[in-house]
Amino acid sequence: MRVRDLLDLPALRLRLIWGGEALTGRDITGVTVTDLADPARFVRPGDVVLTGLVWWSAAGGDAKAERFADAVARAHAAALLAGEETHGRVPDALADACARLGLPLLSVPADTDFRAITDAVYLRQWGGFDASARPALPEPARREVDRLLAEGAPLDDVLAAACAPLGDLACYVVTATGRVLARTAAATAPIAPGEDVRRRVGTTLRVDAGASPYDTWLVHAPAGTGTPPGALREITAVVGRFRLVWDEQLEPGRKTANRLAAAVASGAEEATLRSALRRSGLPGDGPYVVHTLTLDDAAAAARALTEALAEVPCAVGVLPRGEAIAIQAGTGVLGPDRWKALQACDPRTPLAAGTSTTLAGPDDLPSGLAQARHAAAVSRPAGSLVTSAAELTGFGALVSGLDPALRTAFRERVLGPLLGLDRGSGPVLLDTVAAFLDCDGSWARAARALHVHVNTVHYRIERAEELLGRDLSRLDDRLDLRAALLC
Repeated sequence: MRVRDLLDLPALRLRLIWGGEALTGRDITGVTVTDLADPARFVRPGDVVLTGLVWWSAAGGDAKAERFADAVARAHAAALLAGEETHGRVPDALADACARLGLPLLSVPADTDFRAITDAVYLRQWGGFDASARPALPEPARREVDRLLAEGAPLDDVLAAACAPLGDLACYVVTATGRVLARTAAATAPIAPGEDVRRRVGTTLRVDAGASPYDTWLVHAPAGTGTPPGALREITAVVGRFRLVWDEQLEPGRKTANRLAAAVASGAEEATLRSALRRSGLPGDGPYVVHTLTLDDAAAAARALTEALAEVPCAVGVLPRGEAIAIQAGTGVLGPDRWKALQACDPRTPLAAGTSTTLAGPDDLPSGLAQARHAAAVSRPAGSLVTSAAELTGFGALVSGLDPALRTAFRERVLGPLLGLDRGSGPVLLDTVAAFLDCDGSWARAARALHVHVNTVHYRIERAEELLGRDLSRLDDRLDLRAALLC
């Protein structure tokens, strides 16, 4: 199938924005649907890339368009298809970037479903398979797959029907973290297929669906099965069709979870929260745990939390400024092994998440979100980490999770008179106050730590107290200064 063939399908109503005869003659080998700002690592040569333009905004739009188009062009995609629904049109900046890069650009009307485009590509590819050149599903198997998909059959049944013509084929469908979604009857290997995928043992193909690195599906055949690559590609296309339907079915639940997230973030009344919990399929009574993760792309953050919590009852919603929150029914924390596997999906993006303590009931959820946010702020400087509010048992951890602007303001208010001194006396007095507090107010130990006479410590502390308006014999003043130093 070629790019111009998509333009010739009247039901799709696609419009060519940029690209000549030669460029629209490019062959299409697959489809990638993405709204990542830089999708290069997920696009394969020959793909048509479908984007809803969620990543684009008028602020810095030229640079964003250039970055996205460059990523698609570098991956040697056949064409870029941009949806008009989000912004009402395809931005001129994107058209200009595609023209500079030699990338065909097509617009997708708001009422044309991306799934229709994906189905058009894969159904045309199926019809064009040359049985003499590579294996393909026999017609009875195709009809059986179509029937199962139409009836909403489980993924295990669809996979079994697609693999049936190949006999006792061991085949898995796994997530990017290695979690098994489906397997054939012959797939009984004692080693988790996720390990084989990570070690690149056997044959693995990516399913052309999913909106982020964290919700990618993979079709995996272990080493030694002798699976023809063409057959595995067609099986992967079948799984991709299932995934598209599956994603559509999840969309109402995502919207309901978004409303629950908004209710929690706004501190809604208990009755409202209880009702929102039940509409999301969660019990109206606790216990609960709140998790939060913030990325540039809130949808990607939500997909990451969904994958991390896939085996527990929860609702994951998105909030403004790239934040996703998960309300988990029951108790438990995000396991480090699962989090490491999740981080491996996109090593360039640190995943710093926060988790609340166990919450008794719905009215505790807003405070649980505050706990999770504070714990996430403690995680963030450390990189890819999950921090539970239950772990914040020290004063230093409490202070480190405060907003950076608040920390700066507090430090300057409390320590301002010393910070404003010249480079000679200011740092000396600060070091002395810090050593005195570190030594629990012991003059002798502070003198030893600073390698000075004890009288020098007395003099410096008295001078610092005078400038700061504090009395270091008082516990409250010691706590204030200790907090300011930690800030």
